Amino acid sequence: MTSFVRVLRSLRQWPAGLHLELTPDPVTECLPAHVDDMDFTDYRSSCDPRLNPEQSAEVISRFVALL
Repeated sequence: MTSFVRVLRSLRQWPAGLHLELTPDPVTECLPAHVDDMDFTDYRSSCDPRLNPEQSAEVISRFVALL
């Protein structure tokens, strides 16, 4: 996301939006690459891009901070 914003800004463009796959369910579908211990009871797959409410809020807050 940081690179996305940086590249657009270098081209004098504005990141006009952000598309996220969200779910109100308490899932853990997206994990950082460095996670070795899969001790998540709510982890369902390695390919589902949904974010839970806490993850969504974190991504949005980081995106806004880059603007």
